[in-house]
Amino acid sequence: MTYSETLSFLSILLKSITGLALFLFLFVVVSIWFFQGDILYKPNEVFNARAKVTSPADKGIQNFEDVKMKTSDNVLINGFLLKQETDELTKNADTILFFPPNSGNMGHKLPLAKKLMDEFKCNIFMLSYRGFGLSEGVPSEKGIAEDAVCALSYIRSNPLTCNSKVIVYGLGLGGAVAIDLVSKFQNELSQTLLPTLSLAFMRPFSFVFTEKWDSLSKIKNIISIPILFLSAENDDYIPTSQVKKLFTVASAYSESETQFSVVKNATHTNIILNDQYFEYIFSFWSKFIKPMPSYKPTGVFSTMVPKTTTLYKK
Repeated sequence: MTYSETLSFLSILLKSITGLALFLFLFVVVSIWFFQGDILYKPNEVFNARAKVTSPADKGIQNFEDVKMKTSDNVLINGFLLKQETDELTKNADTILFFPPNSGNMGHKLPLAKKLMDEFKCNIFMLSYRGFGLSEGVPSEKGIAEDAVCALSYIRSNPLTCNSKVIVYGLGLGGAVAIDLVSKFQNELSQTLLPTLSLAFMRPFSFVFTEKWDSLSKIKNIISIPILFLSAENDDYIPTSQVKKLFTVASAYSESETQFSVVKNATHTNIILNDQYFEYIFSFWSKFIKPMPSYKPTGVFSTMVPKTTTLYKK
């Protein structure tokens, strides 16, 4: 083979390799875009999670409401209102609005919810996002944000919880849901946000995702709500550096208290089993929730609910 023939061959080979690499890159990009919902939302990751939701009664919680709510875009979603022993105690208790992670359903977090109830003597409202558990629909950022508003609508329209201080608690994906909701309704939410394991998890190829959950931008709008950020020391899913970045941005814009703590020797999956995790929450609760004044009704949801949310109760 002559020198010119060798150059010609190498040129053709290089073009072929470049073309193949470009094809593979585009294939990966299109695949990620098309399947991004399956990548971000995993309602079927836990066996039978779309067919069976554990009852609070099975976890020792006897006083609860199993609620069906229709969102503003006409999707029927499922929630639990976990109450105190009597209506009077329920009315006088704070209420945690509990946003679960991106896998399984709300029933899988009932043991955690019971521990929070026992520790803080509060009510808890938790939900299965659309496409999770027994809720209808397909999960999406826009849709889950609507689910969150619907959940707050329920709390503010239920006579037992309408005057509660509401503490927003987010676990995993729930951290991003919490930030989104609080950035829109600070006056409705009680002085505290607990976006535990806050989400800011866009990985390589993040430019492909339309489901962005842009917590970094939204948290700049939260100026009057104290925020506690907790991160597992050995979290390989949502790195501590990402949670700390959220904390740094929040601290720069907030006029209220922001706190960041790392739970030692904890991972993404076992952080909620760590005693230090609850010690941080208890300390923050004691300092910033208990002293807060009672909620003063704004009337926002008293007019919103009849127009956009239909409430069901079994």
